[in-house]
Amino acid sequence: MSSIIELIRDANREITPANRHEILKLVERQAARITELEAALTVPDYAMPPDAQDWAKTDPAVAFLLIDRHAENWAHVGQLMDAWRIAVNSAENAATSAIGDQPK
Repeated sequence: MSSIIELIRDANREITPANRHEILKLVERQAARITELEAALTVPDYAMPPDAQDWAKTDPAVAFLLIDRHAENWAHVGQLMDAWRIAVNSAENAATSAIGDQPK
C-alpha cells in the first residue's frame, strides 16, 4: 500500500504483520526524507556571513556573484541575500535621513 491513510482508513480492518511492516517501511522512508530536507535547510556554523564583508557598499551584481560562489545551500543563499539587503536598506535609510536633516 502506498500510504498510511490507505492502511488505516478502514477502522474495522485488522492490521496484519505484513501491513505493520509496510507501515514501518513507509514511516522510515518519510523520516529519512524529512531528515534530508532539514539538512538542506540548515546553515552550517562555519558558513555564517563574514563580518568583514561591507555589504552596504557592495554592488548588487558583485553581491550576487559572491553569494553564488560561497553559499553552502539554499538556506545560506537566503541568509546572505538578507544580510546584503538589510545592509543596503540601512545605508539608504541613513542617507535619506541625513538629507532630510539638512536646514532648508
